[in-house]
Parts: sequence; structure tokens; C-alpha cells
Amino acid sequence: SLGPLYFTYGIVFAGGCSFAYQPSLVILGHYFKRRLGLVNGIVTAGSSVFTITLPFLLSGLLERVGLANTLRVLSILMFVLMLAGFTYKPLLPKPVSSGKVFNMNIWKSLGYRIWAFGIPAALYGYFVPYVHL
Repeated sequence: SLGPLYFTYGIVFAGGCSFAYQPSLVILGHYFKRRLGLVNGIVTAGSSVFTITLPFLLSGLLERVGLANTLRVLSILMFVLMLAGFTYKPLLPKPVSSGKVFNMNIWKSLGYRIWAFGIPAALYGYFVPYVHL
């Protein structure tokens, strides 16, 4: 039935995006110091180009294999994306552990608060139009 497929795809999609999307943007700062803006633009453009081609791929898959198998293919792609997220290797030195699990002092920074609430708001505006297109 489609209910478990929807649920499974939703869980795998969330895992794939959380393990790969945001870390892929963060890791750029570790590898590219001088041309970070250019590299970030290339990565973002690549993401958009793939997202533009995805409806054509999905239409072909839906016609050939049906909805259930299309969701399975998408789950496999997201699982590969999740595995790819584990390949990121930070180049920055590890910070000295202070023994704290949560550092609440970061919320005192206005810039951090803007970033912490701005990123989800920007992603909401970034992905929702793709869904409705």
C-alpha cells in the first residue's frame, strides 16, 4: 500500500537532506577559503539544475514503473545521499571539549539568532515553490 511507502520515503528524505544538504554547504568553508562565494554559488546552482530536471525524470518513472516503484527509486537515491553525507571530513581542528553538552551562550549573539531562525525560513521559501511547480 502507498501509506507505508509515503512514510518510508518521508523518513529517508528527511534523513538524506539532514545528513547531506546543510553539511555540504558548511564543509565548503573547510576546503575553499579564497573562492568560497563562487563555490557556494556553483553548489547551489547544481542543486537547482537537478531540481529542475527532477520532474522530467519523475514523469518518465511514473509512466514506466508506477507510483510505488517511483517512490522506491526516490528512497534509494535519498539513501545514497544519506551515505554521501558520511563522507564529509572536516579539516578544521576539533575544539577543546568543555564538558558542556549544550552551550546556551550562543543565543546571546544577535547574529546567531538571526541565522538560526533565518535558515529554516529561507529553506521554506526555497523548497515550497518547487513543490507547487
